[in-house]
Amino acid sequence: MTQTQHGSGPTHDAARRGGRGTDLRTVPISFWCFVGALLFNVFAGQSDKIGLPVPPDRLLFPAAIVLALLDPRVRRTPWRGVYTLMSLFVVVAACSALFADTLPRPDSAYALLDRVLMPFLLFACAPLFLATALQRLLLVRALTLMGAYLAVVAIAQTAGITALVFPSYIAAGATVNAGTETFRAGGPFLSGEANGMALAMCGCAAFLVAALDRAGWRILGLTVLAICLGASILTMTRSVWLSVAIGTILVLVLERRLWRRLPEILAVAVALTAVGIAMLPGLVDAVSQRGGTSRSLFDRANTNAAALRAIADHPVWGVGWGVFAHDGPNWVRQADAYPLTSVDIEIHNVVLSRVAELGLPAALLYLACLIGGPGAALLARRGGLGSSDPWHSAVSVIAVLWIVPSMTSPNPYTFPAFVAFTFTGYLFARDDMADDQTPQALDDRGDTDDVEGSGSVAAGRTAGSRAAAP
Repeated sequence: MTQTQHGSGPTHDAARRGGRGTDLRTVPISFWCFVGALLFNVFAGQSDKIGLPVPPDRLLFPAAIVLALLDPRVRRTPWRGVYTLMSLFVVVAACSALFADTLPRPDSAYALLDRVLMPFLLFACAPLFLATALQRLLLVRALTLMGAYLAVVAIAQTAGITALVFPSYIAAGATVNAGTETFRAGGPFLSGEANGMALAMCGCAAFLVAALDRAGWRILGLTVLAICLGASILTMTRSVWLSVAIGTILVLVLERRLWRRLPEILAVAVALTAVGIAMLPGLVDAVSQRGGTSRSLFDRANTNAAALRAIADHPVWGVGWGVFAHDGPNWVRQADAYPLTSVDIEIHNVVLSRVAELGLPAALLYLACLIGGPGAALLARRGGLGSSDPWHSAVSVIAVLWIVPSMTSPNPYTFPAFVAFTFTGYLFARDDMADDQTPQALDDRGDTDDVEGSGSVAAGRTAGSRAAAP
């Protein structure tokens, strides 16, 4: 009887070692394809520079989805109405590209694939890839390790330590892009904004590892979380700084158990700032200079004003998917209050871009997809505002990290979008998922143990063990 209460009998041990969902050997191949695709997507658009003729993620994502659908072991969740809305929007955008004759253009076709189809598809398929606690834990571990890589590269780029910048195209691209502008750590994306978003999102994964994993991984999670947040500053991107600041405040509001750790959090922040200033003497001046840069503000004002003119000319059907990127100068005008800095760039607001290119009805459908999907997921917090729900808190911050840049730039970056829609897709469907919700951590043999202190189940187990102890 005591063994049963402890859960330590031979049946439990056998189940823990070989039971469904608790052994690495039971993880579907579709999951590994998905994780591989997501990690390789960091190098999207640069595969030729690392000697790969075809981007691996272009092959792995379809393989993961097909294998998941064909595997009878992979659990299905009910079809939701918002999936239908997302499917309809994909059809509308594709028809717009077809009638505007932009579908044959590679940039327009890839934009349709990467900005519309894949995010919505990953949102709907997330429950297939994250069906068990083990799979979710493996994913956040993988993203934590990716965050460590991105942070090291960003710091090495800024410090000029080229030996630590890998692949080599990153250092070459950074030299070309630095120009007369404040240096920005673009990482493998060769873009400060994309790198900053990726760093911060991987930091959210590290937060989950620190909250839910075993002791060794928890230490790694806390370390990676700290260096990812610090490295995001080096991307010199104000939208990233703003979203990280909002996300930090948000997680402190949502996770009230962190309030008692506030002095320690502030101490770590001060220490990281001091170390950063000591290692990079020009950091303060660079941040100040970047904060006062006006060109991107003028770009945003010019393109958004042009978008409004395009909407006025084509309010119902829009100008056509992918048209503005080529024909934007038709709607650009010299403003009285600010200079005309560029005429051949995209609209610096994702929603405004959808209205201008697809029309008001399609844009309303797009908003319905976002509100009814990711938005609904963020409103469903378990236990209410005062309770601890690390997954909801982390996903809420990830959503902020995607939304803020989407309001201030074209946000064409695939990796942040794929992470954001995958995580919100899981959160949206998790109440329909039939696995046990107790977080689990791998031991050294590849088996899993329930993480201590992770919810009422763990608390009940601890209390039962104490009661049965001699």
